[in-house]
Amino acid sequence: MQTTYLCAKHAEWVYTNPNEAAYFLSRDEKQGASLFNTGRYSDSIPYLGCAFDIAEILLELDDNARPWLIKKLQTLSYMLVCAYQMAEHAELKQAIALRTINIVSTYLAAAHHEQSSLY
Repeated sequence: MQTTYLCAKHAEWVYTNPNEAAYFLSRDEKQGASLFNTGRYSDSIPYLGCAFDIAEILLELDDNARPWLIKKLQTLSYMLVCAYQMAEHAELKQAIALRTINIVSTYLAAAHHEQSSLY
């Protein structure tokens, strides 16, 4: 099950406006974290999810930001998994965990390939 949070229109906007999108990543993460930390787990999911999608797109666009964005994805994923657990959505919890593993694995493999091609 693929879980995405941004509609196609907003995802395309992120691709064409990555600098501005970084602001929305931060804003959505803060709002989601605030709701999460006050126990409003279901309400936090859309914000954390949008931040997650933005981070994934920015990671795809900017190889140099890879370490920072990978950590951001992992943090957002952890919060989403916990929020889904608290909201009793086990299937979505698993979907976001697997998506994160796939994203991080793909980019770590690409980084390894880039490193090995330098030698």
